[in-house]
Amino acid sequence: MLKKSAKIIISFILLIGLTIPTQAFASNKVITIVIDGNEISTDQPPIAQGGRTLVPLRAIFEGLKAKVNYNSANKTITATRGSTTIVLTLGSKNAIINNKAVQLDVPARVLANRTLVPVRFVSEAFGDDVVYNNSTKRVEITTKNNKVSNIAVKDNNDWGNGSDLQVSFTSAKNQSQIDHYRAMIVKTSKFASFNVNNSFNLTTNRYTTILKAGATIEKAFQSNTLDTDGELLQNDIDYTLVIASFNKNNRVLAYDSAKFTLTTKNKVSAVSNLRVKDASDFGDGRDLEITFNKSADESNLLQYRAIVVRSDEAHTFNLSAAKELSASNYTSIAKNGSNIKQVLSRSTRDNYGRLLQSGVTYKVFILSLGDHLKSYSSSLAVASNAITLGSNPEEIRITKLSVKDTLDYGDGRDLQVSFTAPTNDTRVTEYRVFVVREADAGKFTLTKAESMSSEYYSRVAKSSSADMAINLSSSTKSVDGSYIQSDIAYKVFVLSIGNQPNSYKNSLSTASPSIKLTNNQLATPVTNLVVKDISDWGDGRDIEVSFNKVADETKISGYRIMVVKSAQSNGFNLSSANSTSYYTSVSKTNANLKKALSSTTRDAFGEIIREGVEYKVFVLSVSSGGSSYNNALSAASLPVKLEKNTAALAVKGVIAKDVGDAGNGTDLEVSFNRITDETIISEYRIMVVRAEDSFDLTKANLVPAANYTKVSKNGQNQKVKLSILTKDVSGYVIEPDQPYVVYVLSVSNTGNINALSAPSAPAVTLSNPKVDEVTNVTVQDNGDTGNGLDLDISFDRAATETNISYYEVFVVKSSSNFTLTTVNSILDSTRKTKVEKSEGGGKGPIAITLNSSSKDVDGELIQKNVSYKIYVLSVADGKNAALNALSAASLPIALN
Repeated sequence: MLKKSAKIIISFILLIGLTIPTQAFASNKVITIVIDGNEISTDQPPIAQGGRTLVPLRAIFEGLKAKVNYNSANKTITATRGSTTIVLTLGSKNAIINNKAVQLDVPARVLANRTLVPVRFVSEAFGDDVVYNNSTKRVEITTKNNKVSNIAVKDNNDWGNGSDLQVSFTSAKNQSQIDHYRAMIVKTSKFASFNVNNSFNLTTNRYTTILKAGATIEKAFQSNTLDTDGELLQNDIDYTLVIASFNKNNRVLAYDSAKFTLTTKNKVSAVSNLRVKDASDFGDGRDLEITFNKSADESNLLQYRAIVVRSDEAHTFNLSAAKELSASNYTSIAKNGSNIKQVLSRSTRDNYGRLLQSGVTYKVFILSLGDHLKSYSSSLAVASNAITLGSNPEEIRITKLSVKDTLDYGDGRDLQVSFTAPTNDTRVTEYRVFVVREADAGKFTLTKAESMSSEYYSRVAKSSSADMAINLSSSTKSVDGSYIQSDIAYKVFVLSIGNQPNSYKNSLSTASPSIKLTNNQLATPVTNLVVKDISDWGDGRDIEVSFNKVADETKISGYRIMVVKSAQSNGFNLSSANSTSYYTSVSKTNANLKKALSSTTRDAFGEIIREGVEYKVFVLSVSSGGSSYNNALSAASLPVKLEKNTAALAVKGVIAKDVGDAGNGTDLEVSFNRITDETIISEYRIMVVRAEDSFDLTKANLVPAANYTKVSKNGQNQKVKLSILTKDVSGYVIEPDQPYVVYVLSVSNTGNINALSAPSAPAVTLSNPKVDEVTNVTVQDNGDTGNGLDLDISFDRAATETNISYYEVFVVKSSSNFTLTTVNSILDSTRKTKVEKSEGGGKGPIAITLNSSSKDVDGELIQKNVSYKIYVLSVADGKNAALNALSAASLPIALN
């Protein structure tokens, strides 16, 4: 088309031309212009120049249905119609048609403040026919009539997609140059910027081809019809339908358009009582709190969307604009059956993607999003009240500042600073603690605090607790650069460092009360120190130490027990105790203490504890002030020499029985005959061992307390039922189907000479209280609702139902790994379907149909095009059986 137009123009202008004799215009007869039989009027009559007719620019272009633009800076005229663009320059014979240069016989010119252009050149450049009648002084232009007309759009259904759309139109008058039509659906909000002439660049899935077919053409569209953005059509959005005539070269000849909006008969109701307020001062979306009353009926509502719009732009915002927004430009709010109060986030943007900010006035709209699968349209609430986010930084000064002398190092570690954070500490970055000599405190100001370098303050991070307390470090300096020391009066200040929401404004606290560090943590020695030989390990475990606590334990951090050979005890003093690293630490308990030492205990000079050696014991009270000079050493205990004691005896008649069906330790009953003289033992220990494992006294002595059952002696033979938490000696919980034997350890009350019984016989195996699984789980798609109502499920009952309470049906995505452990952890009743044993008359296979609100195990509603499998759980009644059983999965199914 372009080449043809250019060829015609060039041939006409340069070679053939239409010669309009100059003398012909010597008469007074005015030249008239007729387009498609209609004479056009002009405020400046056409003129003849150089054998060519020039006509007013606006009149001819409007008559030819072309768009025109005049650039006064470079005096160029640009006209566009269809796929053809003409560029003329005032006073120049150079012209451009579709980027190709051509020469004019006569240039465009200005006359009487009107721009005149050569009529034949313009008309033929657009492909129109031009005839000049010299006798009538009449220029007749015949356009190609390539544009369709009478476009009619019908919304025939309520599917909420392209299948609702039916279009009819009248074919172009002149179809000789038309190869086909194309229907393009453009969001009306984008139509002004949509270039129809470049629509040949659209991919084929973004337009619909319509073949020529008589005078009137009708077209029904499909559910998968896309708009020119590549998005599926949906209801409530304003569209413009463009029907363009295309030639064989895939170029637009002409087009017409019509607006439409798909709707449905049903619509969810809009929210009411929408209000917004400035709830904080972050200077972003977190300041904005929205409240509204929910829709009257939420059953056909998918969600709410909160949309923030600048007030000066709110008058043009409508339902279509709301539906067109991308997810980053609105806030999704889930329905919950109640009225809504929601604070937006710091990343909230307005409808144009701009972050919310202080000083800008906004309104909020709430979109109630209807479920188009149920043929429900959406609704947009009336705009909220206007609101301007303010920036009013709050006071961030700390309160309740206090200081204490809590230790006795003689430096910053002695100084404890406590304070309460400001109510809105989100405006604070950190706190800074300054120590100032009391004499200088009156001159310490916010400006001075802000100018101090980091070596003169202690940085304190924010905490989840409002009440904060810290001890400063040994390297802490006062603001004059000297280290903190005793006997000098100080005051403390705390600087709150503000962040962006506080406009980076800081706040300095008032001064704390005056404080002077002193020596106030002097410990006192323990009393009533007693040492006993209680066992026969031949090491520190034989020594038991007891003593009375000090009267005031607030001044000590704990105790240290030190063992010294009697021969060395006379020279053992506080300095010796402070310098040794061989001691046993004992925590204070606010009660008198008794402590058995360990096998690794060494005396104060680093030698191991031995039998036959005489020892004395000292206890060091450790000052909480941190200075070893404030510790206190007790007097030495009476001497003690470790010696051998009496061995224990093994019990007899150990019997283990399975007495229950719980499948754990409560099923196991152990009985045995006590030893004759129980005065030589402290207790018995029942130990459960897997029958295949070896076990002896050495291993028994090493079994930790968590893996045996302690039995107190009572002067009688014993019968003990174990607990649900009972473990075997290896730490595994007792379980069914595992053979066990039981041993009883007699524990000597004097140490390591314990005695182990023979194992129980025969081995005992706990019965398995598991229920039976259902079989033959099947599922069918018997509907088209796109939810749980489509699923028909059947299965064969468990072989034995007497120990089953009921069944539970689970819908699981086929890609999920689903096990008995998984199913036993699902407590939410909405994610499973309970089926009573009485279903189906209590006999034969069970068949059920799920409902529309049924969910899968992930809590999502059953939906189309998702592959599922069905599982059935047999739920044990807890009396006759304790373990549930999970069926095999059904074959996968996906709703269509």
